[in-house]
Amino acid sequence: MEAQDQHHLQERQAWEDREEELRKEIANVTQWKSEIEKRWRQALKDKEDLQERLDVVTKEAELSLTAWDEERESLQRQRSEAVTLVKEFMEVADVLQSKVLELSQEKKRQEEISESRLKHQREEEEERQRFDQMHIASLTEELDALRGQQGNSAAGEQGEPSDTERPTMQKRFVGLFTQGLRGLNLRLRGMNYEWIESSESDK
Repeated sequence: MEAQDQHHLQERQAWEDREEELRKEIANVTQWKSEIEKRWRQALKDKEDLQERLDVVTKEAELSLTAWDEERESLQRQRSEAVTLVKEFMEVADVLQSKVLELSQEKKRQEEISESRLKHQREEEEERQRFDQMHIASLTEELDALRGQQGNSAAGEQGEPSDTERPTMQKRFVGLFTQGLRGLNLRLRGMNYEWIESSESDK
């Protein structure tokens, strides 16, 4: 009987020891479970934070990409405008260069015309002076001759020219009149030449 009781006591002690071990294991498992749940909640929070940060970064990247696209389009537009301006400037420069060349040629032509006109005027003036000198000399000679004839006639018959002297005097007057007409003709030719040059330069 005592042996049986002793056996029961041993089994009970073994069961209590086992129960204590199980209780400790349950406590450990419960603690582990609590720690795992805590870590899991932290992981979820970290995931939410990361997702929020990812959303922010993605939005910033999209905004940056949009801004970059807008900046790129703006630069392309400015480049196109610059190319157009350069092309227009080159066209204007070509027009101005052509105009400068045209004005330079026109100035040279006007200078040549002016030089030719001045040369002609100088030659015409020299010709007029020579003609006037010749005309004055001729008139002086004729007047001296007439005065001599008048003096001779006055010494004869009351200052009237003789019948033989009248044709000679008439020829001399005709000669003087012809020389005057020649001088007038030369002056008219000079005026006509100047008028033609002026008309050509106006064209």
